[in-house]
Amino acid sequence: MNIAHLNVRKALWRSVVAAMTVLPLAGPGSSLGPSCAGAEETPEEGGPMRARVRDRAAYWTPERYGNAKPRYVPRRPVEVDESQTLGGTFDAPLEESVGEDARYPVNGAAAPITLFEPRHVEPDAGGRELDVDQPMNVGTSLLPFTSSRLIPQSADRQWPYKTVGKLFYNTPQGPAVCSAAVIRHRLIVTAGHCVHEGRRGRQGWFSDFRFVPAFRSGKAPFGNWRAYQTWTTSSWYYGGGSTPNRADFAIIELRDKTVNGRETRIGDRVGWLGFQTNRLRNNHVHMLGYPSNLDNGQKMHQVAAEAGFAVSPNNYAFGSDMGSGASGGPWVQNFGKKATGQSRGNRKEMNRVVGVTSAGRANPNDLSAVSSVLNNEFMSMYESACTAKTRNCSGAAR
Repeated sequence: MNIAHLNVRKALWRSVVAAMTVLPLAGPGSSLGPSCAGAEETPEEGGPMRARVRDRAAYWTPERYGNAKPRYVPRRPVEVDESQTLGGTFDAPLEESVGEDARYPVNGAAAPITLFEPRHVEPDAGGRELDVDQPMNVGTSLLPFTSSRLIPQSADRQWPYKTVGKLFYNTPQGPAVCSAAVIRHRLIVTAGHCVHEGRRGRQGWFSDFRFVPAFRSGKAPFGNWRAYQTWTTSSWYYGGGSTPNRADFAIIELRDKTVNGRETRIGDRVGWLGFQTNRLRNNHVHMLGYPSNLDNGQKMHQVAAEAGFAVSPNNYAFGSDMGSGASGGPWVQNFGKKATGQSRGNRKEMNRVVGVTSAGRANPNDLSAVSSVLNNEFMSMYESACTAKTRNCSGAAR
């Protein structure tokens, strides 16, 4: 794309952005009440907020799984951040950035269990699956993207897709859903608004988390994993509970499960994605998640898009048609598997999470989504989670 073309697009973005608002992709709800009494938080000045969440083994029933709905989160009008210009040369010096590699699983064979029977599931398209692809779709936000089911759908049981899953949790309104992805041996990343209300302090934590990697149509091919504790950023915890927010991230530490007679961590079971900070600007991403507006949230969905415009504070907007339920789903740089001879370029790191879905369009014609840029608050949260327990982020499978 040449610079003149890019400047025209930026001018058009400014003309439509005044009419845009962002809607966190977590769906309808009502006023909130206590849901996580007894959670322990260990706040640090300006650091990540941490809670040992309530987790009841008997809470999740087939009815509750089936009735889980995305949660509504208040939205604010989008403000374009003119200080973060796009365009220019892609070989210019990058912002200071740190990251971790992705990894294949150690014990990756599927062993499906049924959580519930969905009321309605869109049938697989078989040989017609290519017809559901929408190449270079675009809404009034003027941010182009490609949206598609997985092809074939069974790819959700292969790495790296199977690192992504559906996140079930309990709120004062009842069971809710988001999306999430494994980023280390026991850790998953999601949106801050999927673990905490963003207000009301220790009473704002949600509870009874269950992560289901590669969820499809009520089935859990790699089991459902319980949470032990969770973190979010100070910016989200004290931010008032609306988006866009400068650091709408969360990390959840999952409990180990017995698989084939062995205590197993989630990362040993499905592998994990890497991550890279400060990499949303001038990037192209693969978004993954479980949007309720597409296939009723029963199938993993994917969107490929390039960076649109900067949104204040510390966010970027990309094109997307994924709605409620996609919150917390990863935005991945260089998603997939490298081919022989694929070695050129300035951003060669594969399968690195550079953002998570935070908010989407209030106007259904905008077709856009917003993510906070992974920043120092993310790194503080990640480091706290890694050191919270031995082998959270290191060690071979047992």
